[in-house]
Amino acid sequence: NFNGLITMATDTFPQNDTLNDTQVLLPVTGGVLSGLDTICSGDTVTITTDNYVGQLQWQVFNNGVWTDISGATTDELAVTPLSLTDYRVLACGTVPSDTISILPISLSAPTATGGITAAIACNVVDSVYATASSTNVNPTFDWYDAATGGNKITTGGNYWVSADGDSLKYKDTPQVNNPAYDTVWVEEVTNGGAGGSSLLITEADLGGPDALEIQNVSSKPVNVTGWTVAVSDNYTNINIVNSTVQTLTGTMAPGQTMNWTDGSVNAWGSNLFWNPGSGGWILIIDNQGNVVDFIAWDWAANDIAGMSVTVNGFTVTPGTSWVGNGLSGSGMPSGNSFNRIGNSDNDDITDFMVASTNLGTTNTGLSLPFPGGGCTSVRVPAYLAIDCTIGIDNAEAISSFSVSPNPSTGLFKMSFATTQNENLNLYVRDVAGKVVYKDMLHVNGNFTKELDFSNFAKGVYFLQIQSGNNTKVEKLIIK
Repeated sequence: NFNGLITMATDTFPQNDTLNDTQVLLPVTGGVLSGLDTICSGDTVTITTDNYVGQLQWQVFNNGVWTDISGATTDELAVTPLSLTDYRVLACGTVPSDTISILPISLSAPTATGGITAAIACNVVDSVYATASSTNVNPTFDWYDAATGGNKITTGGNYWVSADGDSLKYKDTPQVNNPAYDTVWVEEVTNGGAGGSSLLITEADLGGPDALEIQNVSSKPVNVTGWTVAVSDNYTNINIVNSTVQTLTGTMAPGQTMNWTDGSVNAWGSNLFWNPGSGGWILIIDNQGNVVDFIAWDWAANDIAGMSVTVNGFTVTPGTSWVGNGLSGSGMPSGNSFNRIGNSDNDDITDFMVASTNLGTTNTGLSLPFPGGGCTSVRVPAYLAIDCTIGIDNAEAISSFSVSPNPSTGLFKMSFATTQNENLNLYVRDVAGKVVYKDMLHVNGNFTKELDFSNFAKGVYFLQIQSGNNTKVEKLIIK
C-alpha cells in the first residue's frame, strides 16, 4: 500500500575531496510521511523510504510517547498493527518525519437468517430464503458453499443472489418423504479499500468537451450508494468545488465504467472549469466521507497537501491521498486525456499517461482487476430446508407442533397432537442431512416428550416427525 511515502533531502558529496575541502551538507530531515492508509486486520504493510540522509530509526506512538522500534534502522519497516497506529522515522536520531497512520479494518461477522421451512407438495419446486445483515452502512456480502474455501455461489444451478449481495434464494424439488436440506455460508466484504483499490478515476479530458471517467477496477461488485464524485471549479484557489456533484447509487460490476462530459452526451450538469495548463482536480468520496480516489493536475505538492474542501456535507482533506506535484496538463493535445495505466494505485503521477480519450472502455495499458479487493469477515452459516407434503387430507395428521425452549443448551420439550392413532418416525438431522438421532413414537391425541441433545455439538439441527407421507420439520439451535 505504500510506495515512496517518504521523501527525504539528499546530499551530494564532491568527488576526490581533500581534507581541507569545504563540504556543503543539506539540513538533516526526517522527510515527509503523512496521511492515512488502511489494511485488513492481520495483514502486514511495508513502509518504505529512499533518498534518505544519515542513519534511520523507526518509531511507533505508544500511550502518548514516541518509542523506538528495536532493530528498525533500515529503509523499510513491515508492520502489522492491531488498531489505528501512528509511525514515523528519525533521520540521524534528531529530526522526525511527518506521521503516517495505519488503520486495520476488522469486520465483525454478519447476521445470517434463514432455514424457514417451505412446506410444499412432493415433487414440486419451491424456494426458501436466507438473508444477511450487518451494522455497517451499505454492507456487501459474498455467499459460499463451504465454511472455508469452497466455491462462491453465483447465479445458476439452485441458487440466486440478490443484486446487492445481501440475500440468497435456494430452490429445490424434494422427493416423497425426503425433505431437501442445504447450508450456505456468508461473509461481509469491504468495497476494495484495504487490500486493493475499488473505484478509481481512470480518465480526465481537459478540453473540447471536458470529460471524466471512473471505473470499478476490482474483481468484486462495489456498492456505491451514497458515494459522491466532485470536481474543482477554480484555477487559482484549489479549495473551490463545482456546485454540481454526482451522487452515485446501486452496484458497479467489476470493470464497469461511468463517465460525464460538459457537452450534450452524459452531461455533468454544469460547465467543467478545466483547461490544459490550469489547476484542476477530481475527487471520489464514499458515503462516510472517506476519500476513495483523488487526482490533481497543474497544482504544486504544497497546494495539494493543504487542501480542505466540503463535499456532500463532509470536510475532506484529499491531499492525503496524493503524493507530490499534480499531473501536468500543459500542451495536452485536443482529443487526449489523462489515462490511468498499470494495475495498482500509487497516488501519484506515475499512475497516468496522456493518451487518446476513450470514454466507456478500459484504457490501453490498464490491467484489470487490480490485486487485492477488500477485507472479509469470518463466514457464518445459514440453513435452508424444503419440506414435502402430499395434500390437504393428510396435512393435519400432526397438529399444534412445537419445540421449546429453542434455542437451548440441548434440552427441548416437544409437543404436538394427532387426530387418530399414529405410528410416527422421529429423526434429527445435521445441516448436511445426516440422521444423528431417531426414534419410533406411538401417539393418539396430545403428546409431549422431553428430548436431551446436550451431548450434541453446538449448532443447528433439523427435527423431523413423519407420519406416513405427512412430515413436520423444526429447526433446533443448540447453543
